[in-house]
Amino acid sequence: MSPGLSDVLARLKCKLNQFHFAIQSKPPRRAPQPSPVDQDIDAPKRLSLSILTRRNMLVPISTLPAEILARIFHFNAFSAKPYSPTLRHGWISVTHVCRRWRQVALDDSTLWTHFSAYPQSEEWITERLSRARNAPLHPGYSDLS
Repeated sequence: MSPGLSDVLARLKCKLNQFHFAIQSKPPRRAPQPSPVDQDIDAPKRLSLSILTRRNMLVPISTLPAEILARIFHFNAFSAKPYSPTLRHGWISVTHVCRRWRQVALDDSTLWTHFSAYPQSEEWITERLSRARNAPLHPGYSDLS
């Protein structure tokens, strides 16, 4: 392994250890309860989202099983070009298409295991480690995110 990749791997392992410690040491927080007025405002939003979700289920691609959709995401993710400022989110854009696509991508921990030497924010590295769960990490991947 090249010195640059070993440094990235060492930093990722350090971040993973910090992440595990943070998870174990923080007590769970309770979310503040919305006021009745906020609940009245949110009701039409929830209805609208429900209608959009039902409409999305009628699109032919929505009939694909989650396993096939995840495989398509893999082809997209692992054939990505090296980082480009114009393609800021890369393959992760598929998680913004619809609720189902996001859930399929989040459920597949192996999509989140490839890291690049390109500097990324601490928050993003921590989030990816969380999404990768216990899957083996792969440093040196040319990621667009």
